[in-house]
Amino acid sequence: MRTYPLLLAILFVVSVSALAQSEQETDHFKAALDFYRAAELDKAVSELEVGLQENPDNLLVLRWLGFLYIKQGKTEEAIPVLERVVSLQDDLDDAYNNLGSAYAARGQTAKAIQAYEKALSLNPKSSAVAYNLANLYVKQKRLDDAIKQYKAAIALTPDDPSIWNNLGYVYYLKSDWESAVAAYSKAVSLLDEDAVLQLNLGVVLSRNGDHDKAVEVLEKAVSLDKSSYQARVALGEAYVAKNMPEPAIVQFRKAAELKPEEFVPRYNLAVLYGKVGDYDSAVVESKKAAELRPNELNVVNNLGWVYFKQGKFAEAREQFEKAVGLNKNYAVAHSNLAVIHERLGDTAQAKAEWLEVQRINPKSVLAAVSLGNICFAAEEYDEAEAQYKTAYNVEPGDVHALNGLGLVAERTGRLDEAIDWYARVLATDPGFAYAYNNMGVVYERQGKPDEAVTHYRKALELKTDYADAKKNLERLEK
Repeated sequence: MRTYPLLLAILFVVSVSALAQSEQETDHFKAALDFYRAAELDKAVSELEVGLQENPDNLLVLRWLGFLYIKQGKTEEAIPVLERVVSLQDDLDDAYNNLGSAYAARGQTAKAIQAYEKALSLNPKSSAVAYNLANLYVKQKRLDDAIKQYKAAIALTPDDPSIWNNLGYVYYLKSDWESAVAAYSKAVSLLDEDAVLQLNLGVVLSRNGDHDKAVEVLEKAVSLDKSSYQARVALGEAYVAKNMPEPAIVQFRKAAELKPEEFVPRYNLAVLYGKVGDYDSAVVESKKAAELRPNELNVVNNLGWVYFKQGKFAEAREQFEKAVGLNKNYAVAHSNLAVIHERLGDTAQAKAEWLEVQRINPKSVLAAVSLGNICFAAEEYDEAEAQYKTAYNVEPGDVHALNGLGLVAERTGRLDEAIDWYARVLATDPGFAYAYNNMGVVYERQGKPDEAVTHYRKALELKTDYADAKKNLERLEK
């Protein structure tokens, strides 16, 4: 589950300043300026174009025409006009800034950076240019350079939330969560009622492990913009991180209503419904997720798991086999297939699947212990012991491996060794009832009924429905 913070302001700042040469203020320019002030950009541009025909080298008209073309989104037309400006006069920082913005809009990033860098050399105190340049550095993944320019812009305009937001985004890209939290927090302090800023802060708070605060912030983001799909998903994820599946389901349900064709909320709903035991709803959402991504391994596997929980082993097997067909090295699906085959009584096939897991991951403790159990049940004690030792060598504290080694030692007559293995189990996990029962069996074989009774009773104390321990105790207490 993942969401990404957004750049709040990725538009580039354009500007124009008046020339000292008042004689360049022609009638057409004055009329254009009046239209601009009245927000009638088309008429302003028409006046400037006429003025330019009368005097192609009028710098004031050229600068304003380039500026207004950008305002209209006509960046392709703006570029030659602004290039003409800087060819006529090479010290106009606003012209270079606007030219950089036009280049950037046309995807000419290298030229845009060159123009912005020139503008910044002419006017080092321009926050707008530093900000624009930083945005392009982000696009080029020059993150340290971007941070430097955002900080320069902040030094000049410290109360601009857009700059703080974008600085936070760069720290996010660098996985510097603490710095990202600090930057986004500052942005929020400057513009508290902005849903996007709250969303961004909430996301990095989650990444920084502060899930309580993340939930608080993301709940505000949702309250500010109830139609925000990303805020709903982020809040759902935050609830999941706090192990709160029910409110998470509410948020992912809302996200699915906002964007029915999005995969993320459907998949998360499938997982969460399974977690809370609503397997029918989990199947419904799993199928919807599968419609969106038919070959998504996690979806196929999760649907198989839900069927398994419903006791529909044949359907579960079909899904796990599909997952393995999609990726023969998908160990999780092989593990699940092994469990299904065990439930269906097909021990040989279960063993084959566990061997596949072991092939994929030779250090899988689960596979080694499971193979040990299968071999032990088949009285293949040498192979069982080898598998349990494989698990033990990977994880010396695994109680199932230790218990298995005790079982093999007991079954092959090495009773003192068996006692030692069971003692290791209980040293690791004093609540492991099976080791007490198994130790009782060994003591009984050694002719120590009192010790055996003590251990059977302890096993039943820990696990009151432990049938084997109860049977063993009743036999000795007759």
